Amino acid sequence: MSMGGSGQNNFGKSDPKTEWENMSQKEQDERVDQLWQKARRYNNKLRFQARLQKMAESNLKEMMIDDINEDANEDSTVNENQPKLKWYLIDTERTFCKVWNFLITLLTIYSMFVAPFVIVFPDVYQNYDEVNKKWLPPVGRQQTLQNIERAIDIIYLFEIILNFVKRTRALKKIQTISVNYLTSYFIFDVVGTIPNLIIFKEEFRFYYLKVFRLIHFMRLVKPLELLLGCILQKHSKKR
Repeated sequence: MSMGGSGQNNFGKSDPKTEWENMSQKEQDERVDQLWQKARRYNNKLRFQARLQKMAESNLKEMMIDDINEDANEDSTVNENQPKLKWYLIDTERTFCKVWNFLITLLTIYSMFVAPFVIVFPDVYQNYDEVNKKWLPPVGRQQTLQNIERAIDIIYLFEIILNFVKRTRALKKIQTISVNYLTSYFIFDVVGTIPNLIIFKEEFRFYYLKVFRLIHFMRLVKPLELLLGCILQKHSKKR
């Protein structure tokens, strides 16, 4: 049974060595030529594939270099076409403007706390004579507080002037900058600053006009967004 099984397994299969020995010299030469041709075709195929891969890599490098050069040319063209910054305009990305805006933000925070407090407790700012029905001259801490308010009004007066020349990415011409400011915060800044500084001499009866400057509370949104973003980023890294 084992011999029959082995015979069936080997049936239809020939030994290459036996076949080679049974071949004539001419058949052996033809077989060798066939194998050599097959090897040459396979070798040529490998060479062709390697050449195609090198060509693809070189073409990819050339395309990347061309893209980089085109981007550089476009950037240079854009920079050349962009108008130069006028000497009287202030770029909001400059350090001076950032420091100035930070100072205005601090003054806005100060006004948010002090202005309501002074309006509710006027004696802190100026005394009122009930007999003669008039406001008395400030004394002591009242004079100090009024001097602080006068200095803040002077800073805000400079802020009003600078808002006409602050250049942003969206607003690059003095005409558009001026129109944008005149149609937004200009009236609030003027009403909250100039009357008390120039006309009413920081008297309490017109102190409520300073409340108009509190419209700049939106300045506090960006710092809070940055702070919240940093906190969330650190919390996500810890997790």
